[in-house]
Amino acid sequence: MLCVWHINKDVEAKVTSMFEKKKEIGAKFKNGRWRHVINATSEEAYERELVELKTKWSRWPKVINYVVDTWLIHKEKFVMFWTNQVLHFGNVNNCRVESQHSALKCWIDSSTGSLDTVWAQVHCSIENQIIAIRNGLEACRATHGQKYKQKPLHQLNGKVSHYCLSILLGETNRMRGLSTNVHRRCGCALRTTHGLPCACQIYDSITAGMGLYTKDIHPYWRTLGIGAGVDILDIVDENDEDRAHFRTLVDQVIASDPVMLRHVSRVIEGEMDPNYDDLQEPRVNPRVRGRPPERRNRRDRTGFDMRQCRYSYAIPNMMWPYVVGVKDVIGYGNCGFRCVVDFCYGDQEEWRLVRHHIANEVGSHPWLYSMIYYDIWGQQVGSGLQREVDRIRWDGDACGQEHWMVAQQDLFAIATIWNVVVICYRVGNRPSCYYPSTTVLPLNNHGRLDRPSAEFVIGTVGGSHFLRLHMDQDHPLPPISPMWFNARQASVHGWEARYERRLQLWQTLVSS
Repeated sequence: MLCVWHINKDVEAKVTSMFEKKKEIGAKFKNGRWRHVINATSEEAYERELVELKTKWSRWPKVINYVVDTWLIHKEKFVMFWTNQVLHFGNVNNCRVESQHSALKCWIDSSTGSLDTVWAQVHCSIENQIIAIRNGLEACRATHGQKYKQKPLHQLNGKVSHYCLSILLGETNRMRGLSTNVHRRCGCALRTTHGLPCACQIYDSITAGMGLYTKDIHPYWRTLGIGAGVDILDIVDENDEDRAHFRTLVDQVIASDPVMLRHVSRVIEGEMDPNYDDLQEPRVNPRVRGRPPERRNRRDRTGFDMRQCRYSYAIPNMMWPYVVGVKDVIGYGNCGFRCVVDFCYGDQEEWRLVRHHIANEVGSHPWLYSMIYYDIWGQQVGSGLQREVDRIRWDGDACGQEHWMVAQQDLFAIATIWNVVVICYRVGNRPSCYYPSTTVLPLNNHGRLDRPSAEFVIGTVGGSHFLRLHMDQDHPLPPISPMWFNARQASVHGWEARYERRLQLWQTLVSS
């Protein structure tokens, strides 16, 4: 490989000399079309950018001949598309060597020193660097940043360098930006150049509910030691890592409050011993009459625990025969997105991933979602839709009302991304309130299917909190949102016909 930094300096100086030493022209060429050429990530992009450079600078053939004959004949050694195919750990220039020259000169002070003096100063410089490196490596073992304690990086704390964790965090954020197209748009360059998991691998680990393990990391990043005899295992057993992680949790629990210690002990004992809670198998009743024919799809909810959710009292009475369960997720402004990620991935702590998916879906199809958010901002395209994307794309913790989920507009992106029917019940302050409940279908069909693949039921309490509801298979459906009929694409026409019976059942219950 050739040093990109020195190539750019030579190109800028040469072009400047061709234009009577006008530095602004040399800088413009280096930072403009030339940078696009050397940063091309595919061979097609390289050819396209080279043609563009020759077109834009066709009036100055000397410039084109210089870069083509002098540098681009060695394109495989510095253009990004080719350097992304070799393992270089991010070293695409020799600036690290140049910085070491500068650091050493600070210790030597003079170019006329005697051998014994210079030798002692060089020795002190090296010793000082070794001490700094050891301190940095010990910090990687002992200090763990809060942002690295979440999935999928939590298993790597104390086992790889902080710089490695920062690279993986950046790739995780890039994965969220790529949304569901991550496998097609990833490029997998990080896997080849750095020996680290790329965006699509991180996505697969999150989808599988797992983290990243040291077996996925090149030994270069997990050498937290200096000197000969450093032993690095090429193959690491994931079970051993899980056991080590569990031991650290045990140490934290033992050092915590006694109340927490007793609580965790009861949880573990209940998981290890099925008879710990003295639960008995229910008595079998041989004298059963079956379900009444006219109530074939309903169940008796007399034994339903009304205390399991603080908002159970507000669920409309007509819905109770169809309610199987209610899950009250954590609030703090992200409850709506927590319900979605609990439905999709089973882990409500991954709500940031869902926010990014929805924001990418809305931002990538402004012509489609401008019809959905039209009623809010009074305009179809422009700052109103971008404001919605900024509202959804929240990456902090607790948030205010300006970043809450908006029902029913946000539900369209959810239905379209995961190809589901989204049923939103308005849970009011009294059991007789069931307006404005609504049903939302996908806006288009990505996979050439003939129906939605699942149903996602959500309830909103006064517009400020969301619950996830578990319903019977054929529960009544509230009316389909009129906005769906206005914005739907041709690929989903007729999907509403599958739900006519359940929609009519809702109308019958409401009017009775």
